Amino acid sequence: MQGRHCATAPGYLRDQRCPLPLRRLGLHAPQTSFLKTIPDIDIGFTTAPVAQHNAYKFSVGHGVLPLLRTEPDEAKTGNQVASVSVEHRKECTPSGSYEPVVPEVPTSWSSILSSERDVVLDALQSQCHPIACLAGERYWTQTPSPVDIDMTRKCRNCGGIIRGRGTGVPKNARCVNCKQLGSSKGCTVFSAHEFAAPDAKLGEMAPTPAYNRAARKAVVLDCEMVGVLGADGRECSEVVRLSAVDFLSRELIIDTYVSPQGHVISWRTKFSGVNPSVLAEKTREGKLIKGWRAARDLLWQFIDARTVLIGHSLNNDLAVLGMIHTRIVDSAIMTRVAVGEDCQRHWALKTLCHQLLDREIQAGNDGHDCVEDTYAAREVILWCLRNAFKLQAWAAEERRIIAEKYKKKEVLVTKAIEVASIH
Repeated sequence: MQGRHCATAPGYLRDQRCPLPLRRLGLHAPQTSFLKTIPDIDIGFTTAPVAQHNAYKFSVGHGVLPLLRTEPDEAKTGNQVASVSVEHRKECTPSGSYEPVVPEVPTSWSSILSSERDVVLDALQSQCHPIACLAGERYWTQTPSPVDIDMTRKCRNCGGIIRGRGTGVPKNARCVNCKQLGSSKGCTVFSAHEFAAPDAKLGEMAPTPAYNRAARKAVVLDCEMVGVLGADGRECSEVVRLSAVDFLSRELIIDTYVSPQGHVISWRTKFSGVNPSVLAEKTREGKLIKGWRAARDLLWQFIDARTVLIGHSLNNDLAVLGMIHTRIVDSAIMTRVAVGEDCQRHWALKTLCHQLLDREIQAGNDGHDCVEDTYAAREVILWCLRNAFKLQAWAAEERRIIAEKYKKKEVLVTKAIEVASIH
């Protein structure tokens, strides 16, 4: 079969950048932008307007809650967040409102004393990401309009997403078959995209209910997913397991498996830990709910629009749940921005747990443990709140590593060019 490529254009929201943080979000701001420190580094970064950076004159902790401005030595006595107990103890039993939750509160993850929860909650709320930042990280921040939905449609031939509907002049797109640019031999060039139907779930995206008397103040969330056949004939994600933890009490409030509504073409067992026999077993145990809508409705029993949702790359979890929520603290965003506003890399949850917590997760061969990942995301955020100075030190080291890798790559490219010129 001949390869194909089409005229392409920038993907949806690809060029948006996270704006400079609000002054109250001092934990977000590194001492210097990465590009300020090493102006010749551009691998993995986007160029930010110099004037925009200079307008802020960042200083870590300026305008932050006093508890996050405390010096390291003072943190032992004066920093209420840093001094939150990390002793492992059992607190409150799981809520009886949702029967599938059976496990007790794990004792291997940090607890927060009841007397300190208001302080920790204030620190957490101060880290909620601005709307523009969430949009740049591919969160849906409002109900998609028909135009928004149309812009997500993918080409049947190349899988590309384009604003508008193609052009009569073929672009130098890379062929999906031979990987060559342009109209190379053996490939077919189309002058325009052939767009498939959009994801039907986008038409059912909905914001979190505005008010819920039983809503928790902060909830950590994680989903495992399988691949189902999408409307465009390609694989798309659907939730197969949902876990949620109360951030403050450490209580496991949801742990349920979800029956996919689409035709599963990839169980992704290596990551999801799920296969047909697992779902059959969960059905017999009464720990299976039907479809992503039921999963979303279940989560909505515990949250409302005021709840802070926490997770790692949470945009993916909210997308499979068809949810719009804008009070977010994402460990992937928090650590990325700590390295530099211009940084485009996201560190995996497993990597952050290893580097920041000296803890190993996702170590087995049976796929990810959804509950473990939920608690791990909570632990990373707690560590960042309690250890602002250590976070800055980690970020500085990551900037140094990135710069060193870039310089090595630059040397190799220079040598390759010299060798090519000789021959």
